[in-house]
Amino acid sequence: MKILLVDDNRFDRALVLRELQKEFPAVSVNEILDAVALEEALAADDFDLVITDYQLQWTTGSEVLRSVKQRFPERPVIMFTGTGNEIIAVEAMKAGLDDYVIKSAKHFVRLPLSVKQALEKGRLRKVENEAAKTIAHLHAYRELVLNSVADGILGVDKHGCHTFANPAAQQMLGYTLEELLGRDSHALWHHSHRDSSPYTTDTCPVLTSLLEEKTFSGKDFFWRKDGSGFLAEYTSAPIFEDGTYLGAVIIFRDITEREKAQEELRKYRQIVSASEEHMAFVGTSHVLHAVNDAFLKAYNWSREKVIGHDVAELFADKDFNATMVSSLDQAMLGTTVRYRNWLDLPAQGRRYMDVSYYPYHAENGTIAGVVVNSRDITDLKQQEDALRLAEQEWKHTFDSISDFVSIHDSNFRFLKVNKTLADFVGKPAEELIGKHCYEVFHGLSYPWLDCPHRAALAQSIAVTRDIDDPHIGCPLLVTASPIFDERGRVVATIHIAKDISELKKAEQDRLALQTQ
Repeated sequence: MKILLVDDNRFDRALVLRELQKEFPAVSVNEILDAVALEEALAADDFDLVITDYQLQWTTGSEVLRSVKQRFPERPVIMFTGTGNEIIAVEAMKAGLDDYVIKSAKHFVRLPLSVKQALEKGRLRKVENEAAKTIAHLHAYRELVLNSVADGILGVDKHGCHTFANPAAQQMLGYTLEELLGRDSHALWHHSHRDSSPYTTDTCPVLTSLLEEKTFSGKDFFWRKDGSGFLAEYTSAPIFEDGTYLGAVIIFRDITEREKAQEELRKYRQIVSASEEHMAFVGTSHVLHAVNDAFLKAYNWSREKVIGHDVAELFADKDFNATMVSSLDQAMLGTTVRYRNWLDLPAQGRRYMDVSYYPYHAENGTIAGVVVNSRDITDLKQQEDALRLAEQEWKHTFDSISDFVSIHDSNFRFLKVNKTLADFVGKPAEELIGKHCYEVFHGLSYPWLDCPHRAALAQSIAVTRDIDDPHIGCPLLVTASPIFDERGRVVATIHIAKDISELKKAEQDRLALQTQ
């Protein structure tokens, strides 16, 4: 593990290093003392995590955080400081800070745990982002975002007449797009109270916010075309173009069922409710005091079967039982425990779960129990496995190509080379990565004048050259094709080079024969 430690105080740096080496004996720490060193370290991109003080002689921790996140959004950053405050901490967390540790004897001992958690969060962010990008490319944006949003979205002009409606809005209100466009919103779906008494326009909060050009959020009863209705949570926000008020966008959702369940959810407000996560609160004697619906559904249990029972009584798997009890005991001592494993869930089958045990501290500071959170990451694991397999298959295919194939960055350095090229050069592929192509192919210290890579970068098109350089040892037919980033900029090229010695000889023989 490699860490950038940004701190002016050498005693604090020594303190951080001491605490980290207790937990991570092989940790490598690069101590950053000024802006130049920070810029060089960021440019080198050879670190896993950044720990920064807030008050520095040459900048602030907030600026360090901004510099890191601007280049590496997924890279974790921890602020370890004695001069910050709650406001600074909140702003830093909003800006992407992973944790905030105070420089005090009471708090600095948790720095290694903070590092573990930050690294894990950073890894998950990276995996999830890579998986999301892969999925997005595979599906080629098959569905428009607007059509996939579950919330209803309506556009109205400044008079309250519809200008657009997404499919979710049409479905919830029971109208087609043609039936909505140009018609008055209040008259169609907001004309009456829940008891069917008339809803006058001068008392309508939606129209009021529209006329006052203000954002408004609330709950109200919306009516469908068939005369039925539903309780909706909505937000109306004004739309401006070049300073001119055009109307508003209204985003709403049907919360009828959520309102019915609200009273039950209040009983379990200690549980962070999540529809896809299993959550429970376990007391100090291993007795379950509260669970969420997802937990009950996964195991096909009723609330009565679970509440008040020892966890060891509920789970038949002895190995899982031992792991769970051991994890609970560690959490009761104040240690957050986390592991991943396959679990057989009666209602969902075999799932890969990310399980966490968090100590729950009462108001007096004592540990009153443990919050258990199990997150189903089967899809994520399958994506990881699929990506790993795809990468292996791609590498096998890449290395099986008989031509010389390589990928070059914009600075003429090798990013990847296939086995055919490595064998031709006589060096392992790993040794070629990072070397300049003109150095390897032409024995030069500067780009070759007629280089197809140079031309492909400049022209943003594929360029083919017939190259016969004695330094290479054989004539080559080289095609350099540009590789574009998401902004359409050429960031690299892929080279395919074919040995055309036999073609050249055949051509020479043909010419000689023709001459004869």
